[in-house]
Amino acid sequence: MAADSGECTVLVLLDLSAAFASVDHNILINRFTSYLSGRSFSLYANQVMSDTTELLCGVPQGSVLGQGFLYMKLTVAQFSNVSYHLYTDDIQLYCSFKMSEFDKLTSLLTCLNCIKERLNDNYLQLNSEKTEIVIIATEGSVPLIKQHIGAPGSSVKQNLRNLGV
Repeated sequence: MAADSGECTVLVLLDLSAAFASVDHNILINRFTSYLSGRSFSLYANQVMSDTTELLCGVPQGSVLGQGFLYMKLTVAQFSNVSYHLYTDDIQLYCSFKMSEFDKLTSLLTCLNCIKERLNDNYLQLNSEKTEIVIIATEGSVPLIKQHIGAPGSSVKQNLRNLGV
């Protein structure tokens, strides 16, 4: 729809490095004590059950905490020009703008920096090798948009596969 109205769109696909294995329980414990306390696991293979072992870190991938524990929704919501989809350890940010509205693109970049800070504050980090950007615009507009994006522009792809929900 944005392209039909002459707008460009920048989509940023973020991926967290070992998000579910690196969640610090001390940061979350006040909010999720009952959820995190007393968790354990065991394995069943070849009709043999292992001993039960207590889990001291991590949260189940795909759990309702996937979005909540990162607090990303609150971070992104501060930026009215930025739309998003969050699912477990995948974050999609995007904004549409006319070429005369680079302030909207600046808002997307500021949001991205805030997310990086929030992740860092919670001992998480983006997987830069899996973070990708796609620019949906006329061929002549892409270099100017890429220049405005700056350093993250090195992650710009001509096409990508989005496996998110």
